[in-house]
Amino acid sequence: MSYRFGQGCRGEELVMHIQTRLEDMFTVSHLAENGFLLKHIQKNREGFVSLKLLTCLKKIRALTNNWYMTLAAAICSSQLEVSQDMSKVRSLNAYPGWLLRAPTSRRLMLWDLPSDWTSPLPRTPQTPRPGHTLPQHILHRLGSYGNITALWLLSPGQELPEELKCYAKRHKELGQSLCAVVKYSTLSAVRKAYDDLSGDQMVRTGEGLNVVALGFKSVYLTNTALENKEYDKDSTVNFPEAKEKMQKVEMQAVEKQEVKNQEVERQQAPAEAAGRKEFCGATGDSVYGPWLRKRRKACGNKNMVRVIRQPRGPSGTRGFHVRRKISP
Repeated sequence: MSYRFGQGCRGEELVMHIQTRLEDMFTVSHLAENGFLLKHIQKNREGFVSLKLLTCLKKIRALTNNWYMTLAAAICSSQLEVSQDMSKVRSLNAYPGWLLRAPTSRRLMLWDLPSDWTSPLPRTPQTPRPGHTLPQHILHRLGSYGNITALWLLSPGQELPEELKCYAKRHKELGQSLCAVVKYSTLSAVRKAYDDLSGDQMVRTGEGLNVVALGFKSVYLTNTALENKEYDKDSTVNFPEAKEKMQKVEMQAVEKQEVKNQEVERQQAPAEAAGRKEFCGATGDSVYGPWLRKRRKACGNKNMVRVIRQPRGPSGTRGFHVRRKISP
């Protein structure tokens, strides 16, 4: 397959510039602050991203709007791998597990808030009329992770703001329970708050606080991946190796299900065999139920008398109504 790079060295230089930017876009440092690109990597278990999508991004769009040029740059790179259909690209370098499980949105939602967060402040000379302390508690507690740019307090049944309506279908708690939505200025602040509030330390304290990052949920946060502990926080993931690993996990799950089915069949086999033996050992009328045997016996004892029915009744009248002929 051949591609037109332009005229002479200008085309080759353009491809080299695109290649450099592509490799930089797939680095850990860039993905940690680019939630949009990280979201698309988290959507695909193999880590592929569309070349057309990459061409529309600002860094590549400033050089070219032809995605074939982006494809040529990806083919020339030793750090990138192109898919078989020549439409997607992924990095050959390993990614840390925390990055593939990191939130890609700057918004956090909290619900089941502790009682001390919602209790009013005591009356003091500074606060003769104490108000609701929930905003102060949230800003004091979560402001240590980073700069908070927006805060929403949502009561049950309250109409959602336009900015949060797109999350209502995925997160049922919005509008159904008392919850707070916090928006940070950076993804690093969201990551720190999410890791701290959803960690084992918060569970052990028994505060009952639930936290979730609004937006897309990574495929590496599924129940199967968490139960198998495949993508721990300190682990690294190489997508070519991860594909083979996921295939092995799926095969093991299929084998376990087959073993369970065989055990169920083995337990049901004796009962079915006993019922089959009892049915096959019966002979004659014993294969029928008692009610049917009784009816057959009663019918067999009667002497069947044939009666010739005449077309006239016992009084000599016609037994059937005469059909009137319809005159033409």
